[in-house]
Amino acid sequence: DARSLVLLLDDTGIGPTGTPVVQDIARMFLSLARPADTVSVVRLTHHDDEVVADRLLAVERIDEYRARSVPYFGRETIEESLQAITRISRQLEPVAHRRKVLVCVGRRNLCDLYLPAPEDTLVWPYWRDAMAATARANVAIYLVDPAGVSGGVDLGYGLVDQTGGADFVGSNNFARAVNMIWDEAGHYYLLGYTPVPRKRDIHTIDVKVKRDGAHVHARRQRGD
Repeated sequence: DARSLVLLLDDTGIGPTGTPVVQDIARMFLSLARPADTVSVVRLTHHDDEVVADRLLAVERIDEYRARSVPYFGRETIEESLQAITRISRQLEPVAHRRKVLVCVGRRNLCDLYLPAPEDTLVWPYWRDAMAATARANVAIYLVDPAGVSGGVDLGYGLVDQTGGADFVGSNNFARAVNMIWDEAGHYYLLGYTPVPRKRDIHTIDVKVKRDGAHVHARRQRGD
C-alpha cells in the first residue's frame, strides 16, 4: 500500500519567475500523498538535502525553494543533475522490493537528458553511474516540465524512457500529471533476472507484453 516518491526540484535551470509554479506542482504531490506513502523533497543544487521521508521537512524545503538559486552552467550543471540522480538512488537502494519514483520538476535537458550516444560524450561517466544506481534501487525517473505549453520538444529516449518513467510536457494541466504519476507509483510489477556474467558498462533491457494495445513503462538500460 505504501508508495515511495522523491521530488527533485530544479533550482538552476528554471528562470526566477518559475518559483511559484514549481512550488505549486510540488505541493500538489504532497496533497495527494496517503498516510503510508513516503515522500521526500530534494533541491538540485542543495547537496546537503538528504532523502528524508518527513512531511514537515518536505513542506519547509518547498517553501524555501527558489528558482535560479545557482546560475545554469551548461555541461557542468548537467553533470550535477546526473550526480544528484545517482546520489538519491543510492540513498533509496536499502528500501528493498519496491519501485521508487523520482519526479524531477524542472528543465528538460536536466531531468530528461537525451544523448544519442552517451558513451561518446564528456558526461558519459555520470550517465553510466546514474544508469547503474537507478537500476539497483528500482528507481524510475519522471519529468514534469513547469514550462507547460512553452516547453521543449521530445528528442528521443532520454533518462526518463531509459529508467521506465514518463514525461509530462507541453501542457499546463499539472494536476493531471500529478494524479497519473501517483497512480503509476502504486501499480507495477518488479521483474528480476540473472544478468550475463560478462561485465559491461551498459546493458540494454527489452520488456514486452502480448496484450494488444498495452504500453510498457520499463527500464531500457542498466549499468554495471
